[in-house]
Amino acid sequence: MVGVIACSGYVSVRCSAGMVSARIGQSQPTPIQMMEQKALVLPSTTTIHFYRFVPVSTETITTFRSIWMTLARKYSIKGTFRISSEGVNCGMAGEPTAIDAVVEQLARLWPIHFGAHFWKGADGNQLPITRQDAVRGVPFRRLLYKVKKSVITFPAAVNVEITKQRYISAHGLATLFDSSATSLPSTSDTMSAALRDIDGKEIVLVDTRNDYEYKEGTFRSAITLPHVKYFRDVATKQTVDLLEPFRDKRLVTFCTGGVRCEKAVPWLVQNGFDAVALKGGILGYLGHIDEATTANTPSSSPANHSSVKEGAATTDVIGSSTAETIPSSRDAWRGECFVFDLRHTELSSSSSKSS
Repeated sequence: MVGVIACSGYVSVRCSAGMVSARIGQSQPTPIQMMEQKALVLPSTTTIHFYRFVPVSTETITTFRSIWMTLARKYSIKGTFRISSEGVNCGMAGEPTAIDAVVEQLARLWPIHFGAHFWKGADGNQLPITRQDAVRGVPFRRLLYKVKKSVITFPAAVNVEITKQRYISAHGLATLFDSSATSLPSTSDTMSAALRDIDGKEIVLVDTRNDYEYKEGTFRSAITLPHVKYFRDVATKQTVDLLEPFRDKRLVTFCTGGVRCEKAVPWLVQNGFDAVALKGGILGYLGHIDEATTANTPSSSPANHSSVKEGAATTDVIGSSTAETIPSSRDAWRGECFVFDLRHTELSSSSSKSS
């Protein structure tokens, strides 16, 4: 319910996001704008997201509920832990020290309940964290433990092991942008030059998200799927027909955090396409660009070098940029990234859409 109070030339709007005031005659702020205004006075919190495709027993699905809920409540964590027989998918938020404590505990519990073969980072952390953000306020309203039929719903049977060997990192894609064109016209929604791998094969970006998501923002020149209202719509003949002209090219699929592409890639491969996934999704890419910009280091820095990985072979890419132009890797994204917990992630650049 929304209540409106008018007084002395101002109007106040109350909703679940809080109270926001504006002068009468001005446009009413959107729910997201109200959330952002409220967030300015909220304490800093940390959000993390992770998922993993791994066999999970019925016993673990049952017993891990109390373990997770007890741990999360102890540290006042909010978020959703989704679990199924094929893996887990979790997003949670809390005070930075609380998140650190929960991650430490989960890293200890993971091998016991889910096996020790989970991805392990350079720091020894066994949690497959795909994204970590510092935000204002808590973007999750509740603490939930959901038992699902699958990590991500998809109508076709696919082998997700394929995706583990077919991906491009955020840095790898950034270096491809930088090596293909050092600048992009700020008025154009298309790339000024084709993206090409080091082997000369042309790369085409494919947005696997729902239509209302890519309308908020996407990569320049990305192929969008207008028939996709729900992720299940990706696995249709319409997708095959739309991508048919690009069968001789390498398709780089992307979604918000990467989990949807875990199933989209093997489905495309099964249908005869050369497809890879953007590891960490859009959020991972935008985070990489922001970190690179903050550090004032080009995305082609050897210390951060990544590659497109296909099976045992890797295809390295080297990027370059000039100080006189906006790096292609930064200017490649247009607009905002829609997320389901009411956070909006925007890549701030001179070519971004005006708010």
